[in-house]
Amino acid sequence: PPLAVQYTDYAHWQRQQPPTALAEDLAFWKTTLADAPVLTLPTDHPRPAIRSAAGATHTLTLNPDTIHHLTTHAHTHDATLFMALTAATTIWLSRHTGQTDITLGTATSGRTHTELEPLIGFFVNTLPLRTHTTETHTYTQHLTHIRTTTLNAYTHDTTPFERIVDTATPHRDPSRNPLTEAMIVLDN
Repeated sequence: PPLAVQYTDYAHWQRQQPPTALAEDLAFWKTTLADAPVLTLPTDHPRPAIRSAAGATHTLTLNPDTIHHLTTHAHTHDATLFMALTAATTIWLSRHTGQTDITLGTATSGRTHTELEPLIGFFVNTLPLRTHTTETHTYTQHLTHIRTTTLNAYTHDTTPFERIVDTATPHRDPSRNPLTEAMIVLDN
């Protein structure tokens, strides 16, 4: 059947959004990301003054039993497998960096309206998930924190990442990625 909208319609609509249309979302991101520290990953080479596209992707494949146990534990605490893996990843990053305030990026589909589902186009949006770890919390307590953080971010997921960056970090370091130095994506 003929498509109700085209990708160009969506792109035009997104570009034409007045700042007031996103005011509540931008206020959320500004508050959430205020004074967020940069994730300082341990490196084997000095960081270049200007960042390049060089980097790495690390894929971790979990066995079905591990996935089943993680999913069961997550569901017991009203969370998803993604939230359980995000909790584990932020704890791992905290232990490797010594930081307790970590902003981890994730990608969302960006298809918030049913009219967009049949379209071909790049709708993906990056969401920063700012988390706090503490040695006194159990994994389950941290999972609850991650659940709240993730749900709050998804409530404001239509805000384009470039607008979030402009709002949260008006002065950027060219040697760093904006807002997030690490991302997590669950390919289930």
